Amino acid sequence: MSCFYFLITTAYPELRLDLQAHESIAYAQFLAGMAFNNASQGYVQTLAWQVSHFYHQPLTICNAVLLPQVQAFNLKVVAKKLKNIAGAMGIRVAHMTDQRGAEACIAEIRRLNCDLGLPSGLRRLNVQDSDLAKLAQAALKSATGITNPVQANMTDLITIYQLAM
Repeated sequence: MSCFYFLITTAYPELRLDLQAHESIAYAQFLAGMAFNNASQGYVQTLAWQVSHFYHQPLTICNAVLLPQVQAFNLKVVAKKLKNIAGAMGIRVAHMTDQRGAEACIAEIRRLNCDLGLPSGLRRLNVQDSDLAKLAQAALKSATGITNPVQANMTDLITIYQLAM
């Protein structure tokens, strides 16, 4: 039994006997696996996984907390893409520079996190400043960081963690 299935059927016990729901959950897991296998996950996933692993926190929450800070780190090369995402999020970006549109996108991600009641930073996940170098060192060893638009060194990763605290 997968973690996803367990979480869904724990939250919605009525699905345990629903074979169509079982099939749908299995298919969703299959699609997610295919997507992750073909996705360039970059530093959001790389850094979040370290926090999730070392602090036993949900990976999805760690991803959400780190996403704005990693996007700010990547901004210098993905500003136009982030501006387009801001437009898709309903922000009026037509008269904005790429830089300003990207900043609006990151601000909107932070606002959405807040609206969803997600932790405002890594400290809320009990991350300790004294562990940041260890987390960054582990992240540097992960293959998922290779696909990040901007390559980071140890100091960069520690800084991302610090800014996400």
